[in-house]
Amino acid sequence: MTPSSDGDGSDAVSPGRDRLFVASVEKALRVLEVFAAEGRALSIAQLAEASGDNRSSVQRSVSTLTALGYLDQDPDTRSYRPAAKCLSVANAFLRSDWLVQRAFPVLMECHRATDETVNLTRLIDTDVMLVSRLPSRHLVSIEMHVGSRAPAFCTAPGRAILAFLAEAEREAVLARSDIVALTSFTCTDPVEIRRRIEAVHRQGYALQSQEMAMGDISVAAPVLDARGRAIAAVNVAVPTSRWTADRLEREVAPVVVQAARALTQTVSTRVSSANR
Repeated sequence: MTPSSDGDGSDAVSPGRDRLFVASVEKALRVLEVFAAEGRALSIAQLAEASGDNRSSVQRSVSTLTALGYLDQDPDTRSYRPAAKCLSVANAFLRSDWLVQRAFPVLMECHRATDETVNLTRLIDTDVMLVSRLPSRHLVSIEMHVGSRAPAFCTAPGRAILAFLAEAEREAVLARSDIVALTSFTCTDPVEIRRRIEAVHRQGYALQSQEMAMGDISVAAPVLDARGRAIAAVNVAVPTSRWTADRLEREVAPVVVQAARALTQTVSTRVSSANR
């Protein structure tokens, strides 16, 4: 039997997992991921239900994370929430990720040209995550921030990235995706989703209107590596109260494509320098 540090087999090596994989660390991180998804204070019972782990295991993870300063407990409700220390981990990514650092002046130029919200996103499993954001000074239709996630299948940056992945990789992402309607405009037909992704590959950018959230329109273009595989996407998001999809495509899509190409060139230059 594989030794377990807490007596419930939580550190046992699961079939197919690397023998160095520490399951108890996975459980603790899963607790933090629940908070990221829920965005509110949670009790032990709620965390156990959302994470799929048993209550005693969750309680140990929560106790450890609280002792280390990553969770705070409300003395009145006894519920937990992420502590400010979590920001130090996120900040480490922002300070160390070379693409985020080099993207800022490009995103700033795109922001000046459009006077609208500009985002840099990455694919995280079946979602796209905001890793850099320059908000519009105007009222925006939905509130998002760095670290926010949205399904790739129905978002402009998601489709922009999926369109420039290898077919097997793209199909694997779609197969794992929870394809449900988020609004009355969300396309959930598998054939049509793939058709729209293929169209993105042909035209070089993606456009979506109110598929993820009512009142939101977005255009995105992929940032490619040296092999032509998407590693990120630049997108501009606008509200339907001030824009139409046709106007966004006509006026903003070329700016977004130019920004994405500039970052693609930055990626190529970095690879060329590394190979010298």
